[in-house]
Amino acid sequence: MGLKLFGSSCSCEPRISLPPRTLPNPDPKNWVFLDHRQMGNYLALKLHYPDCTNFEGDKILVFEAQLKDVITRQAIDPHFCDNGHLSPIARFEPTQEGWDDAVSYCQFKHKGEYND
Repeated sequence: MGLKLFGSSCSCEPRISLPPRTLPNPDPKNWVFLDHRQMGNYLALKLHYPDCTNFEGDKILVFEAQLKDVITRQAIDPHFCDNGHLSPIARFEPTQEGWDDAVSYCQFKHKGEYND
């Protein structure tokens, strides 16, 4: 038996370390309309992004806009943005509870009971 100072004497296959799987961002041009609730100038919108894997691609967004002004766009980016293009004012977890919360948020904003 010899002494090995450097390296491993293991004869098994080397373990390959893969980078963590990244979830793709939703393609703003690839969405499917699922549902909406309009309260005055506040819109709760449920969309599905087929190429997005987190939450199976479903998104619940709130916009300060009218439905026709949102869904007639080719691209709806679910991320917040300050550069002047259409951006949600709130996002909620895509569950029934999240949908209920989004609708409640729109109702409060419309009634003026919730002010920034």
